[in-house]
Amino acid sequence: MDIENIIQKHGYNEELSNFIRSVYPLLVKYYNNEEIVYESLMSTPIKLTNNVYDCLIDNGFLRDTPTNNEMVSLETLKFCSGAYHCEPVIKYDKARDKYELENTNRIIAINASSLELDTVKATLIHEICHLIKSYNGEHTIREDTLIEKSGFISKTFQLNEVNGVVKRTVCFETGVGLEEGFNAVAEEQITSELIGKPFTTKGYQLMRSLANNVLSYNIPNLHEVLKEAEIYHDNTRVDAILGETYYKLLAFGDKLYPMLVDLLNPSNNLVKMKEISSNINSVIDAEYEPIRKELETIGNKSIGY
Repeated sequence: MDIENIIQKHGYNEELSNFIRSVYPLLVKYYNNEEIVYESLMSTPIKLTNNVYDCLIDNGFLRDTPTNNEMVSLETLKFCSGAYHCEPVIKYDKARDKYELENTNRIIAINASSLELDTVKATLIHEICHLIKSYNGEHTIREDTLIEKSGFISKTFQLNEVNGVVKRTVCFETGVGLEEGFNAVAEEQITSELIGKPFTTKGYQLMRSLANNVLSYNIPNLHEVLKEAEIYHDNTRVDAILGETYYKLLAFGDKLYPMLVDLLNPSNNLVKMKEISSNINSVIDAEYEPIRKELETIGNKSIGY
């Protein structure tokens, strides 16, 4: 597969072109699926901007996406460093009383004017990883329900046709915290290879620590199995290894994640930040120890203890 096709399709400048050429083989190596890496990058333009939220609006996104019931409000895009965003094009066939997926529009927006800084390169890698883990079977329609998958994340929408336009209302979403944690792990590992020295992410340190802790219990092939589950949206092998512990991790991560995002809000004063940090520590102290013990037991069994 020719990387130059990706560069030519999107008309990238020299800096972005060289970045794609350098990071592409690292992404293929990490996810062990060149077809998905190639097709996802072909499908999705990368934009450097001075405001992610405005960039999405200017490129035709966020017009009809409701914000209710989402784990984190889309308003956070106004102060984020980068985002991968997709919007499905759905039509309603009145004669057959059926919703149909016609297309999926995708974009990556990075809040920077260049890729000179390692932190910007890492942000772009983070969002490309989200793209790769969304691309395969990203959307499924079941009657009047749309299911959107991105790694461990599952978001469910209620579909409703109004005057020929299909509206989406978020019902619920799960898996965001754990997914951001493992995406941060991918970001660190791939960025470190790209720049030739150790790199530590500054964005999702708490969730990254949770993901690394999950990987620390000597459970054979766990990381590879988790990466496969993220790409193919199939938890069969994860269930066989972790069982109910996996779903406890999902729920735990989803409790922590909104608080972490709230902590990163630049409008917070010191008192508010201390309050949020205290709440985060309380949740960790109250709920993680039983999960940790289960992971330790699974790891010990796998090595014959």
